Amino acid sequence: IFYHCGDRMFLKKGILIVGVFLLLGGILILLGKDSSKEVKEQDLDLTLKSVVTTYEHNNKISIYYPVTDYQKLNKVIEVKINEYVTSFKKTLEDYKVQPNQIYTLDISYESYEYLDYLSFYFKVSMYTGGAHPIPSIFTITYNKKNNSFMTISSLVKNNKGLLETLSSYSFQTLLKNNSVFQDKNVLSMLIEGTKPDLENFKHFVVTSDGLLFFFPPYQIAPYSSGGFMLLVPYDVLNIELD
Repeated sequence: IFYHCGDRMFLKKGILIVGVFLLLGGILILLGKDSSKEVKEQDLDLTLKSVVTTYEHNNKISIYYPVTDYQKLNKVIEVKINEYVTSFKKTLEDYKVQPNQIYTLDISYESYEYLDYLSFYFKVSMYTGGAHPIPSIFTITYNKKNNSFMTISSLVKNNKGLLETLSSYSFQTLLKNNSVFQDKNVLSMLIEGTKPDLENFKHFVVTSDGLLFFFPPYQIAPYSSGGFMLLVPYDVLNIELD
């Protein structure tokens, strides 16, 4: 059941009751606005189903996502969101749910725009039991002019030596500005997490001052230290945007 309130849409939380093959409705979708584009209302088919053989159980999904004027971009965003919902659903099917425990999936985003580039940073938190939620992130950068996506692979392909530059700059800057890396065990994580590999630098957005890179928990430091972000100026990158 959908409720409309201004430009936001809410999907009522569903409750799984003891029995066989029950429907879990539980999606809250709030549509955000990009700072320079009018956001259009759009639904995602994110109905969550599961099987419960014991216990009454509550599950909650909260998703904030942008809907832009660009259908190709919208489709990519929808696909990524549905991947997380499918993973969440599968996890609930694979593991025995616990009594009096609420499992959650939360996705939120921030938007960035510069020149012809529209970027989104998505923060994901999935809790399916354990000491704390499982954090993850993903980013999407879209070129409105040529209807294409910018990725770390495309950047490296067009800019020789870029990975080495990113590796050196990020390691030296993070090490110098954060005391958490003084611990030798954490330092080893920083070394590994800033090696010149595509995977280490795949999360970034385009800003007016440079490329802003995100390092999720566990990549360069323990969960307790949280995630990190680092702005790499264009003069350091030695690249020019179209």
